[in-house]
Amino acid sequence: MKRRGRRKNRGTSFSPSQEYVSSAILEYLKTGGKITQIKAEDENYEGFMNSKVSGEAVHEYLTDDFGY
Repeated sequence: MKRRGRRKNRGTSFSPSQEYVSSAILEYLKTGGKITQIKAEDENYEGFMNSKVSGEAVHEYLTDDFGY
C-alpha cells in the first residue's frame, strides 16, 4: 500500500499592476476610506527601532483603533 505524502498548499503569486492599485485606491476612497501619508523623520533604521513611541500608539494611529 502506497502512502501519500502531504502536499504544501502553495499560494498564488500576486503581482498587481499600477492600474490595479490605482483602481483599488479609488474604490477605497469612494467607500469612505481615508489615506494619511506618513513621512519618516529619520531614515536611520536603528533610530526608528529605538524610538520612544510605543507599539500600541503606532497601532492606534495607523488603524484609527482607539480601544473599540
